[in-house]
Amino acid sequence: MADRSPPWPAQFEADGATRSLAQLLAGGGDPTAQLTRAEALLSALGGPGGLLKASPEQLAATGVLEAHEVALLTAVQRVAGAQPPVERPTIHSFGALQRFLRTEMAGAGRAETRALLLEERHRLKAELILARTDDPLRNDQLRDLVRSCLERRACGVIIARWVAGGHPSVLKLTREANVAARSLEMLGMLLLDYVLIEASEIRRIRWCPSSAGTPQA
Repeated sequence: MADRSPPWPAQFEADGATRSLAQLLAGGGDPTAQLTRAEALLSALGGPGGLLKASPEQLAATGVLEAHEVALLTAVQRVAGAQPPVERPTIHSFGALQRFLRTEMAGAGRAETRALLLEERHRLKAELILARTDDPLRNDQLRDLVRSCLERRACGVIIARWVAGGHPSVLKLTREANVAARSLEMLGMLLLDYVLIEASEIRRIRWCPSSAGTPQA
């Protein structure tokens, strides 16, 4: 039976977003389809903040939810609004990053690329899923990343790439990391780390050790 415990606002911001929402709406259907619905809903409402503030009419107008799901989310909004804020993780070192990613890796058995958006003092502001394949990031995915950083006023970004199988070319990944870094630097943001996660190993492909805002070893 699916766990329907309500996700609180800070957990949404730390990318519980898509996963927690899909879990909340799960009714025994295809998990991939539920993730797609959750992504569509968050996109239509402008992200987790919009979801928590949306009226029942706005939820229904997305065309994603059934009537009972609108009622469920409205109830979650009321409960969430009464909860104290949950402390978001701080990623102040490479060791802290490793611990965070190992927690996130639990049960992850597919290729996935995520971006961790950090605010001042290395606190996690949001977590975005950029891709669910082993393919290199496309230009439009990088543009989405930059736009999300601007919207959330992120100070720095960490990109984590989970590999489901095979051995990706480190040279290709380094090139991808360099392209992402240049795209962010043009707008005054830093790519703090780009890491590859293969089986239980976490490898640094690119990092920015000269920056005061960078997670150190």
